[in-house]
Amino acid sequence: MPEIFRNTRTRFAPSPSGRLHLGHAYSALVAWQAAGCDANRFLLRIDDIDSSRCKDEFTDHLIDDLQWLGISWNQPPLYQSARRQRYDAALAWLESEKLVYPCHLSRKEYEASLTAPQDSQNSPPVPNTALHHTAVPALRLDMDRALAQIKLKNQSLIWQTHTGDAITADPRSLGNVVLGRRNSPASYHLSVVIDDADSQIDLVVRGDDLRASTDLHCLLQTLLGLPSPLYHHHELICDQTGQRLAKRDKARSLATYRENGLTINDVKSLLPPIKLL
Repeated sequence: MPEIFRNTRTRFAPSPSGRLHLGHAYSALVAWQAAGCDANRFLLRIDDIDSSRCKDEFTDHLIDDLQWLGISWNQPPLYQSARRQRYDAALAWLESEKLVYPCHLSRKEYEASLTAPQDSQNSPPVPNTALHHTAVPALRLDMDRALAQIKLKNQSLIWQTHTGDAITADPRSLGNVVLGRRNSPASYHLSVVIDDADSQIDLVVRGDDLRASTDLHCLLQTLLGLPSPLYHHHELICDQTGQRLAKRDKARSLATYRENGLTINDVKSLLPPIKLL
């Protein structure tokens, strides 16, 4: 194990909204190896804040699949659904600083409002959040105000890769993202930075598709005064057409491979070699 990973504490944080597939297996195995295959340094977190999609049966299945892969953890799994007060406190602080604002638009309406008709030179219009007051509003980050506060305090937005490279974060491309949702205590972006900090995670292992989100998470960590872990963005596992494996596309699950008689080594042979350095 390279010296940079000595005593590294990392985690795997699946959402129990479906069965685990090869992409999940690869990410979990990369994190497991980064933790030195040490159950004391590997945390399982269940990202189950979306009550409309997450089910207990999927939690049971993913735990079974991870154990089948030879991954273990000594601490009880951390459930996001039990941490609502922590997320509420962070949202309340962001509201007090006027860094979030209520938005009554649905996601589709909000995205439509950001499309300037026929004129790409114009700045996207500000969404009219006065619409649909019968709906419980989502809380969106005020990106301009957040970046202005960072500049006023002369703070820098820099995160580091697992090899120590310093990356200057530019979260503007993500816009005014939702931090508090109608049907869950907090969004992925807010919950993940709080949970990683509270769990004292040193290294976050996740797919390369979340690299842009790391810029946003760096911003949230700076605003909330949270430590920033190192990040390793591994390559994505794709299907025969080059599309990233995803639950919504009914990617073949680990359960299917297991039912077809494949061994752990068979499954690992379907994955690229793990390269941490």
